[in-house]
Amino acid sequence: MNDRELLILYRDGELPEAQRARVEERLRTDSELRASLERLESVAAALGLGAATSFEPFFAARVVARLRQSRQVSPVEAMYESLRWMFARLAVACVVLILSLGVYSALGGGYTRSLVDAMLGLPEATLQTALTLGG
Repeated sequence: MNDRELLILYRDGELPEAQRARVEERLRTDSELRASLERLESVAAALGLGAATSFEPFFAARVVARLRQSRQVSPVEAMYESLRWMFARLAVACVVLILSLGVYSALGGGYTRSLVDAMLGLPEATLQTALTLGG
């Protein structure tokens, strides 16, 4: 057992009487050991000042449960999740838009120039245009 462990046990009153007497004798003669004990006492006093006097019942159990629930997410995973949801919404919006334009064009009827053709810059659907584009 080293001096530090011995001093901790001495301070906590956990040494047998014979060993305690030997430590006290060493403390009277060894200034370095006395300085170590004083540092130990000051650390213990500082810890005692900062210690909470009480917590609500089951505090530790609640903390552990919350830690288990929380999941550390890396920045890459967080970005992936954000992009995934953004593109999923964008895909749904595009499908709805395409379906809406298709229904509008279908209900417009005939081979006349529809809003979709105008928006996409398509030429009017005529026999001449079909022969020209078809080659």
